[in-house]
Amino acid sequence: MKRCKYCNADVDTEKSFCPVCFNHLEAKNEQSDCLYTLRTKNETTVKTGAFLTKLFLFISIVTIVVCTTINLMTTPSVGWFWLVIWGIIYLWVLVAHTILSKRSAFRKIVLQVVTIVVLLYFAEKLSLRLWLVSYVYPGIGLCVAVVLSMISFISEKRSQLCLGFSLVIFLLGAGSLVLLLSGWDKFALLNKINLITCAVVLLGYIMFGFSSMKNEIIKKWHL
Repeated sequence: MKRCKYCNADVDTEKSFCPVCFNHLEAKNEQSDCLYTLRTKNETTVKTGAFLTKLFLFISIVTIVVCTTINLMTTPSVGWFWLVIWGIIYLWVLVAHTILSKRSAFRKIVLQVVTIVVLLYFAEKLSLRLWLVSYVYPGIGLCVAVVLSMISFISEKRSQLCLGFSLVIFLLGAGSLVLLLSGWDKFALLNKINLITCAVVLLGYIMFGFSSMKNEIIKKWHL
């Protein structure tokens, strides 16, 4: 039995190279350090997570109540508050089921596709395509950028999250940039705010987490 220190796996072979990454195998050593160390959640992290969950839940409920009240009092025939409700549900799904979840990538992708399709369905039924472009997308982008920043700040695994979070922030900012340059967004204000926010957050990731992202790339692709 030999061990690959790059894949952190035991290999039952007589060969000198790992069949996955093709690096040299070493004789198994029980005292060797693991490439990825497991950490137990401390009490402070658990309490902080519970507080943030309650805070997001409170903000979500207040937002739904306020938007529903405004909609019913001003334009009850349109019913745009359904988009707000589903947008908030999508945000919860994004954070709880996709970003923080340990489920398989396939299940994450399937749920993301389903929730986005339903969101677009509501927009189509309400004839609010421009509303979706000008308000829903940049609003979700702003919320995601703020949530990812807070998770990166409190998480003990921030070094492993920087790379993935940076990619998400980049894509959100790129989406707003495309909408602005193409002229699809006539209102433009929220997409400009989302673009600036994503740029600032991405710059912060690069300035303070560049070494972590570099190490994560080396670990994942064995460079």
